[in-house]
Amino acid sequence: MGQSKFSKGILYGALAGALISLLDRQTREVMKTRARSANERARFYNENREILKHDLETKINHYKALYEKLSQDAQYLSSQVNEVKQIAPQVSSLLSETKNTFSSSKEEYKEIISDNSNETLEQQETSHDPHMQQQTPEYAEKYGENEKKNG
Repeated sequence: MGQSKFSKGILYGALAGALISLLDRQTREVMKTRARSANERARFYNENREILKHDLETKINHYKALYEKLSQDAQYLSSQVNEVKQIAPQVSSLLSETKNTFSSSKEEYKEIISDNSNETLEQQETSHDPHMQQQTPEYAEKYGENEKKNG
């Protein structure tokens, strides 16, 4: 019983909306034009049933082709999604392994950088103090000539 009241309510609401919209002159003109056009097409197809049959077959074939194309596209997308689902765990494990490797190597990197920084700092200190440098042939050649020029 509730269903029939609901259906009747929808029908009455649609009729009321249609009648209210027809109060507008422009809407009435458009509806008249559409009604005349539909009436003319109905008469034409009533007199030319072969054309109606051909037009319907053409539309049916068009929609069948569209359905087949959409179906193929859906199958392709489904296969691509399945491939991604198979690849995702592998990528996830690879990322996890990489993260773990870098996390465990973090301290080693800090030590290497710290050791290199200390060595570089010591080298810089000795390179500025000529008394701290070893007397290599390159040093003697470089600074020996400078001392001759300055002296």
